[in-house]
Amino acid sequence: MAEEPGEPRSIFRAQALEHHRTGRWAAVLPPSARPRAFRRLWLVLGVLGLLMAVLAALPEPFYGTGTAFAVPGRDVGRPAEAVVLVVALPAADLPGLADGAPVVLQQGDVRGTVQAHERVPLAAAELAARFGVPGTGLPDPAAVAVVRLDAGAVAAGDRLPARVRAGSRSVLAGLPVLGKVFR
Repeated sequence: MAEEPGEPRSIFRAQALEHHRTGRWAAVLPPSARPRAFRRLWLVLGVLGLLMAVLAALPEPFYGTGTAFAVPGRDVGRPAEAVVLVVALPAADLPGLADGAPVVLQQGDVRGTVQAHERVPLAAAELAARFGVPGTGLPDPAAVAVVRLDAGAVAAGDRLPARVRAGSRSVLAGLPVLGKVFR
């Protein structure tokens, strides 16, 4: 390359300037630092972000675990039913407890539906007095639900572990670190 008389002299070699103009500098970069790889990384990050947003929006039911007592229906104001369940749950499950919520006894095939629930937690002594259930080993105070049996059979006086649907939360709420953000 010949230098023209009116052009100022460059401090760079002519070969380096030509190399820069033609864009051959990209061949020296490692494959992970090339612009095409960056586009792929941004695409992967975008897909992960979208997946997180979808998982945060999906509701997942959660269940409260408690104790179910089989009592005669006439003892709790339900004379039409031979046996109903009185389920005592921890008081923390009360805000999510709703009439019509499904109940599963951990015995297996026994299922029911919440027909009524107490709006305020009951002390163990009051629970024993009102429903005739033994107050030992129960949460104090307890959220109480009266359950109609839909499937299966229990005898009056049975005491069984039960799970009651106590609401729903984000799928991501179950994760150890991110769970605190999505509750």
